[in-house]
Amino acid sequence: MFHYHYPFAEFSNPLSGKAIPYTQTDTRIDVLAVPGDLSSATETTTWGSLVHLPGAGAPVFWNSGRTVQFPINGTTEFRAGRLGFFDGDTSVIEPLCAALGT
Repeated sequence: MFHYHYPFAEFSNPLSGKAIPYTQTDTRIDVLAVPGDLSSATETTTWGSLVHLPGAGAPVFWNSGRTVQFPINGTTEFRAGRLGFFDGDTSVIEPLCAALGT
């Protein structure tokens, strides 16, 4: 089991010099069907990312959810939550890109 917490992360644009802080918390649990055999792993990950612009009430980007997958071959068994960006919907980050001046 791994717990990750990123309290001081940021998205930045070196061309505009703008940066937007965000927080993210992840928990990853790997279970081996065969002890010691990494190829038998099932990985469950839950996470949440929130990006707030200074002075804005609602987050401009919010991604959270849970996935269960087999990391050895990349097969996803289960997924749920607010996963727009990971589904290939890049429109969900347009407000973030606009705020960074891209």
